[in-house]
Amino acid sequence: MNYPLALEDIHFSTNLNQEIEFYNDEIYVNVDDVLVQSNGRIWLTWLPIPAVRFSITGLPIGTIKSLLLDTVDLYLKNKKLIKNCKISHISTGGLEESIFGFMSQKIQHNPQYRVDYIDCSIVNLHEIYGDPIMYADGTSCRARLKFICSDWKIIVDSKKGHKNILNSLCEQSGYALTHSVRLTRLDGSKFQFSEGIQVLDVFSLYLSFAVGRWIGCVFPVGNDGSSSGLSVMEWSCPRVDPFRNCFTWTDMQYSKVLEDPFSSFMSLWDDEDWREVLQTALHWYLSANAFSGGLEGAIIQAQTALELLSSAVLVEREKWLSNDGYTRISAAERIRLLIHWSGVSADIPSELVELSKLAKSENWMDSADAMTAMRNTITHPTQKNRVKYARHSSAVRTETWKICLWYLELIILKILNYNGAYRSRISCTWVGHIVPIPWSCKN
Repeated sequence: MNYPLALEDIHFSTNLNQEIEFYNDEIYVNVDDVLVQSNGRIWLTWLPIPAVRFSITGLPIGTIKSLLLDTVDLYLKNKKLIKNCKISHISTGGLEESIFGFMSQKIQHNPQYRVDYIDCSIVNLHEIYGDPIMYADGTSCRARLKFICSDWKIIVDSKKGHKNILNSLCEQSGYALTHSVRLTRLDGSKFQFSEGIQVLDVFSLYLSFAVGRWIGCVFPVGNDGSSSGLSVMEWSCPRVDPFRNCFTWTDMQYSKVLEDPFSSFMSLWDDEDWREVLQTALHWYLSANAFSGGLEGAIIQAQTALELLSSAVLVEREKWLSNDGYTRISAAERIRLLIHWSGVSADIPSELVELSKLAKSENWMDSADAMTAMRNTITHPTQKNRVKYARHSSAVRTETWKICLWYLELIILKILNYNGAYRSRISCTWVGHIVPIPWSCKN
């Protein structure tokens, strides 16, 4: 079969938590406007937390320590300035001292340069079956994903040996480069490197929503198709969680479920009013899906996102309510109206057996009542509420968390005008089990 060739792997690595070296050469330290030459190294490290770090060795003793600095400006061999590098510690030995620290900002080289494409790698994306590709050794695999929007095309290929990489991640967690990425203009025209970086940043946020945890693109390199040798790249540390398998609305066997909403996501991001709403809602979603703050914190975070979206949809987009009208109704009524707008039933799904039993005993009308009542016993810790919450079984608490995230995923997908299939965290119990989105059934 004549499958397309896999993207060239510009950051080949099969090891977990392997550092990525950005620079190892002469470096100049700015000390009272005097440049002191030494040997420097800049690299991305994953442990204990992901960060871009630097080390400078061979400095005359007292160069930094005598100035009591906590930041330092550095110049690379090509005279590029990197400002406000944070110093973590200084070590001395003999007549020399070394300084160590981390970068507090992204470092872009020639960001205004126009390129044909940008290559980079994705950290910690799990396996998703896409279109077939062929690797350089002649082997093939269903490993290509395609993301298309009005102006851009993003190709994502699993790296050679990705199954071994993912097996190691599943066993040990941590960080690894799992996929290669190429960003191009849809019409093939050149674009500014900095513009492409902005697209990749949004793409990383979208993938995080799709995967259910923070993942990101690392070490983007621009290429203009020439042999000029000009360095067009970015040194930065993506926001990324240690690998873990977690439930989300996508399914590894259906690449279109992952690919199709991306175009609408990019369009919504271009709307400045919605950009902040989307970014904040996804922050709460990812925190809740990670049990940030424990199960109780996750319930609060998910409902915070639902109330944020209820205001953005009901007041700002649809004009169903005025600002005054919105403030006059309860949290349950706000969420109930949002669920009604989405076309999803507000009834508690029958699969949530324990929550359904509790709702009947408490005379809760629907999911909106159940979610907000459970949340209120956490956020208003009177003695009565503490006693009430303590009586709830772990199954009731887990089902409350589950239904909050289920509605949150559906509301975001409705805002994105997605009408395909998805993996329901309520009813889908095995890999490959997807169902139509609720409003598409009604249509």
